[in-house]
Amino acid sequence: LQGRVALVSMFIGSDGRSWTDSEIARWTTSIERVARWIEKEADRYGAGLAVGVADTYFRVEGDRTPDVEIGPAWEGAEVGLSEMNAITRSLTLMSRAAAQLGFHDSVDLVREVGARLDGVTPVWLLHLRRAGRSFAVPLDLTELDGVSLALCYARTDDFSSVLVRSPTPGAAMIAHEVLHLFGASDKYGIPLESFRPGQVTHRDIMRMDASRLERLRVDPLTARELGWL
Repeated sequence: LQGRVALVSMFIGSDGRSWTDSEIARWTTSIERVARWIEKEADRYGAGLAVGVADTYFRVEGDRTPDVEIGPAWEGAEVGLSEMNAITRSLTLMSRAAAQLGFHDSVDLVREVGARLDGVTPVWLLHLRRAGRSFAVPLDLTELDGVSLALCYARTDDFSSVLVRSPTPGAAMIAHEVLHLFGASDKYGIPLESFRPGQVTHRDIMRMDASRLERLRVDPLTARELGWL
């Protein structure tokens, strides 16, 4: 995670509800905090990184909350229940959104936007107006050329469900998923004494022991995974 990076947002409605202008404004402010926080953490390790927020976002309509299959899956160092085929569904969601915007598919969208960013690496954030568990889809988990994304639900819940209350911006969650896209691994569910001394603390962003971004940081092991050490 070095060089120049732009966070590009796509706001996807759901269950007949679109993102409002005020909701998008609140989330954009939160994303700007994420960009500044990542830059600050990279600077602590002397990494050459500039993170910005794209001055254009995309807003599209979505579909209803689907019925999903639940099964066992790894969550950090533990096995828990998770939604099956979540990655495939997220890639399908992005391709449908790209088609609404007039592109052939998500590959076409990513290429077109990337060509306009002039050497800046785009990081795609899909903000789904639904409750659920956010996750990242890095390049090594997709067969679509150049397509990677972080699916960020509007409110955190164990499983995908209709959003009842207003969307709640989660800067820490967004930062966590962005770092996943560049090689950072989950470190929650693992006792701290399992790591080498000083490599991971309770404040590491990939443990998510706190919900406020200002209380979290990138510890040495995560920095190494990001290429900052």
